[in-house]
Amino acid sequence: MNFFFNNKNLKNIIIYTTFVLFFVIGIISFTDFGVSVDEWDLRILGIINANYLLEILSLDLITTKSSIPSLNDYYGSTHGPLFVTTMSLIENIFNVKDLDKIYLFRHYTNHFIFLISLVYFFKLVNNRYSDWKIGLIGVIFIFLSPRIFAHSFFNYKDILFLSFTIINLYYGTCFLKKSNLRNIILFSISAAFATNIRVIGLMIPIVILFIYYIDFLRTNKKNLLNIIFIIFFTLLFTYLFWPYLWTNPFSKLYEIITRLSSYGWTGYNLYFGEYIKATNLPWHYIFTWIGITTPIFLLILFLIGICSYLFRLIKRLLKISDNGESLNDLWRGKKESEDFIFLICLILPIMITILLGSPLYNGWRHLFFIYPIIILFSLRGLYLIKLNFFKKKIITFYLILTPFILNIAYTNIKYHPHQNNYFNILAGRGAHKNFDMDYWGLGNKQAIEKILKEEKNLPIRVASASQVSLENSMDIFDTNNKKKVIVTIISEADYIIDNYTYWYGTKAKERAKIPKNFQLFYEKIIDENKIYSIYRKG
Repeated sequence: MNFFFNNKNLKNIIIYTTFVLFFVIGIISFTDFGVSVDEWDLRILGIINANYLLEILSLDLITTKSSIPSLNDYYGSTHGPLFVTTMSLIENIFNVKDLDKIYLFRHYTNHFIFLISLVYFFKLVNNRYSDWKIGLIGVIFIFLSPRIFAHSFFNYKDILFLSFTIINLYYGTCFLKKSNLRNIILFSISAAFATNIRVIGLMIPIVILFIYYIDFLRTNKKNLLNIIFIIFFTLLFTYLFWPYLWTNPFSKLYEIITRLSSYGWTGYNLYFGEYIKATNLPWHYIFTWIGITTPIFLLILFLIGICSYLFRLIKRLLKISDNGESLNDLWRGKKESEDFIFLICLILPIMITILLGSPLYNGWRHLFFIYPIIILFSLRGLYLIKLNFFKKKIITFYLILTPFILNIAYTNIKYHPHQNNYFNILAGRGAHKNFDMDYWGLGNKQAIEKILKEEKNLPIRVASASQVSLENSMDIFDTNNKKKVIVTIISEADYIIDNYTYWYGTKAKERAKIPKNFQLFYEKIIDENKIYSIYRKG
């Protein structure tokens, strides 16, 4: 078995085949996802920033509609524009006008960047454990995680930030190993990319530079000028890639940072069957959502990995001496310092979110970027199991592991294309009664397709019983299918779609009652979780 895994050519075949398979799965899957509620706003943000650039270059604007505000007047200008601006410019260059093509192109591009980040995750894990098999397993864990897989297509903010966090973390560890100009530039650019999606991306450079400074105190061999270079280049690239900062970089960057705890959403989240205001969530909200949306097997491995690391860390802290060598007790060598970095990057965002009382929208998607770090500790747990129980039984180890991976893959397939509604057994039966489900409105695509398949009298009038916009949902359809559907109000509808998303709590739910002259036509239920229902006029 060792000969099998140590064969270099065979190793490369397995690695390349895995990533090619991921690529193919993405090609097959990306047309299955609808348009999320965020995508319309993000498209406007991209157009506004693209127009700002085109105006500076004295080129034709993408749109001259008076309804499009200026960059400084748009409420969403503090959101990082890198991805959406690039998409808008590409669509303008190739004169793409059809909204379905625009969104499908964005979906796969977002997913493709996610796939690239998995290559970096593989390298990060491989460098940490000097074991390509553990690295490949880690990549498979992330790719197959149902919610992450679904979000990798339509979520330009949270998954894109997750992707650049992985890349930035990788180059940060490279910088700590070898602080040459190449690693400084790559680390700074990836940090700027991450920051351009979410300003909390500045966290990783701060943590990396802290570790670098500690190493300097230990050995006095580090060049402290490199800290200045990292700070300078990170801020420079962040500034270059973010037009909103150009007129007044420091005050506007401060404005963006202060919005971490005060961005304006006053809606409600369904949490254990009660509607709770997003600005008043309990401290355990994050932990609960992580616990009920992560595959159980990965959670168990994570608990083994994090507990073993914390146990070792506490033992070392208790043995810290006053002989001047206390700094050496926290970690010994580059690999252990990476574990410490992973721990800080896991704990710090959670603490910031809880202490600042930052509003979270319908789940923990704002913290998806810590998911790769959760998987890193899951891999630590897996590695410890392999080391302690299967050191001389490698074949048995992988044979036992295979069914667990296949189970996660099966779950992903079973939920497709509704993986964004996945809950594990910890959420209990009928999770839709206790937690938000399809708050992105993605199921509207499948609901409308179901109606079109069954209904012969066209066009049909369709209304939504929830706050999710059907107009936005129709943007994923081609021109021919758009002509077959008229989005209207409930009183004039032939069909009503209800995805049980009530952003404004019980009052919105009360308003969303289905009229008595409508009968249940179809329900989409997976694992007793009701994703959406369709009602037809009787």
